[in-house]
Amino acid sequence: MRAAAIALTFGLAACGGDALAPSTLITEARLLAVAASPPVTTLDGEAELRALVVAADGAPADVAVTWRACSPWRVLRDPDLDCAPGDALPLAVDADGAARLRVEDVLARFGGPGAPPPPPGACPGPVVPIPVIATATVDGTRLVARKDVGVGAAARRAPVIAAITLDDQPAASFTPGAVYRLAAVPALDSLDATCTDDPEPVAVREGVRTYFYVSAGGLDEVAADVSYQPDDTAAIGSVEFTAPDDAAPVRLWSVMLDGDGGAAWTLRTLDAK
Repeated sequence: MRAAAIALTFGLAACGGDALAPSTLITEARLLAVAASPPVTTLDGEAELRALVVAADGAPADVAVTWRACSPWRVLRDPDLDCAPGDALPLAVDADGAARLRVEDVLARFGGPGAPPPPPGACPGPVVPIPVIATATVDGTRLVARKDVGVGAAARRAPVIAAITLDDQPAASFTPGAVYRLAAVPALDSLDATCTDDPEPVAVREGVRTYFYVSAGGLDEVAADVSYQPDDTAAIGSVEFTAPDDAAPVRLWSVMLDGDGGAAWTLRTLDAK
């Protein structure tokens, strides 16, 4: 797994949390993640972008999200300073709330690379990141997230979540006060091939990291990793979920990221037994 890509993707996507609460506990409106489909496209390609915004109770928030693409040739430290709306490429939003980024529009606005990306070999080739800024306002709070859409010689896919489990069982219910192992499992056939960091790289499926958020209870870690061996043997990590003492339902969000910045998320509503 390319951790740098994951860190860059996740970057600003968790802004807006209560400073006195753990980042895994949803206590106010949050922009938890941004997904691009595909996360890596080609010079003549495009990507669809969606944002995951939740309300203070963890329910999905139906709010308008505005989008703008930034220059891929400029260092972006502060979205408001380095990619002001007047200097950016605004992205149109369709009736379903998705924005569409066309690489040719970005190149026409900001200029293109001196040469096309080199063709991929046994390992994924380099990509040029196009920063995209998503902005939403919920109950007067402005939420901002950055998503880098990669441009390379070949498109890459986002992961698909196959299962969310509590103690290896489908996550559906909890006993108040109990402690569980919480894990996320990707669909194996949704993972692209990558290479190990060995001196002689070996082809392997890319790993994923899943960030968890709950409306009640507690988590001992923010995320868990899944990694693979060349024979597809998986090492599935987990976090510890301590269920709340009361019997109110718990909303559990899982945001899965791969090494290319591909993202997927799912909501589970856990009921007390």
